[in-house]
Amino acid sequence: MRRALIRTPLCALLSGLMLLACGVPESEEAPPEELEVGTRESAMCSGASVSSLTFSALSSYQGEVIGMGNWKVEYPANAVFLEYYLDGVRYAYSDRTPEEPVNNREGSWHFSQQGIACGSHTLEVRAWPVVLSSTGRDVCGPTPKTISQSYTEPCQLSGDLGSALGAKVVSASTCGATNNLKPSCVSNSSAPERIYAWTAPYSGTFTFTTVGASYDTVLQLYNPATGATLGCNDDSNGTLQSSVTVTVSAGQRLELGVDGYGSACGAFQVNVFPVSGTGLKLWLSGSAGVTSSGGRVSAWLDHSGNRRDATISDAARQPYLINSALNGKPVLRFAGAQSLVFSSLMQLSRPTVFVVAKNNKSTESFHMILGPAGTSANHQLRFENGSQVLLVTPGTYTSTVGNNRAYHTLAVRYDGSAWNVFRDGVLKSTHASTSSATWDLYQVGAWFGQYFLEGDIAEIIAYDRALSDSELGTVSSYLRGRYALP
Repeated sequence: MRRALIRTPLCALLSGLMLLACGVPESEEAPPEELEVGTRESAMCSGASVSSLTFSALSSYQGEVIGMGNWKVEYPANAVFLEYYLDGVRYAYSDRTPEEPVNNREGSWHFSQQGIACGSHTLEVRAWPVVLSSTGRDVCGPTPKTISQSYTEPCQLSGDLGSALGAKVVSASTCGATNNLKPSCVSNSSAPERIYAWTAPYSGTFTFTTVGASYDTVLQLYNPATGATLGCNDDSNGTLQSSVTVTVSAGQRLELGVDGYGSACGAFQVNVFPVSGTGLKLWLSGSAGVTSSGGRVSAWLDHSGNRRDATISDAARQPYLINSALNGKPVLRFAGAQSLVFSSLMQLSRPTVFVVAKNNKSTESFHMILGPAGTSANHQLRFENGSQVLLVTPGTYTSTVGNNRAYHTLAVRYDGSAWNVFRDGVLKSTHASTSSATWDLYQVGAWFGQYFLEGDIAEIIAYDRALSDSELGTVSSYLRGRYALP
């Protein structure tokens, strides 16, 4: 065994001491990070070793971790030098001597540290044999005996969201909250956070976002049982809001932390989409992100993260916000002279579009659900009459969907070979097409400045990909469940 050239005055009596005076906090003068090993054999260290190093307990509570265990050294060692690491960072070190009579060569160790962030951590203990003699202290190296154990520091919850889906499943502010979570996707967050539990209602893929927040958010999802991070995101789609997509099993519980970049805090909302958000281009919900005054809507926030908000400044053209109109949920009502224009043209190559709507027009003439504006192409989705809808894409297709003067979920999908129209998840018509042109839509409720909608809209979701039958069924089920539709 090589002898480390670390020799200091004797720190305390050689027996009857649990902790030598050399054991000081990390902030005080400490030994080098790596023990400097001599190049000659040392009679003092010959045969010395740490023969046993174990954990007897490891626990944490409210940000404090406590670990303890036992050690044993072999002659001529009569003490041990210990270093304590959390997640690879040294927090403390100490010398330990036997608690029993002089001839005993074993004892215990203890470590505690406060202010530890919630999540998954690893405590590592490293031990070197020490020879204490009348001439000084010899730490015998170079390789320590090492043990480690992982644990999870629970996060303090701000609430349980159950299995909620949709826009704005929770809204609050992080200002005034505590800073216990350290997001894995940013290195400089000292911001306060809010943490919520959520349970998957079924096996599948879900997208969580903070679209609608007033500050630079960071969103992290993790498994509370293990502390393992499931996903973490700072900025999404060129915005300061965050988006994380995870695949989980039915009944699986996870926790999500809404944090901030740097020290940022502010008002936020969490949105949970029932399938993967890949290709999501538009998400308008009457339950969230509606700017209104006197019951008239001037802006409708796009929750997809693409900032394709629908707005109108002309007060006479602003639709009405009708609270609790659809089984307790709000809708936007278009009364024949109102519309909202997207902030940018929505061009969809393989569209899947969902609309929860009702036709309020008493006559059998057509009127727009989604239409063109400005110089965009003459593309449409409209109520053709009381039982049909019509699509104008590069082709024109009429579909009989049944009574549309009651609330239903209407869906349109194009997969490159056919346009499909669904009502409440049931296929109503198929129209063959192989066009490669995009479906261009620019406003809600009008065809340029004419053929205004007379009807209610509760939610619009648009993808630029053909959802699978399973995904389409999941979104349809979500919408029907949310609005208590057939």
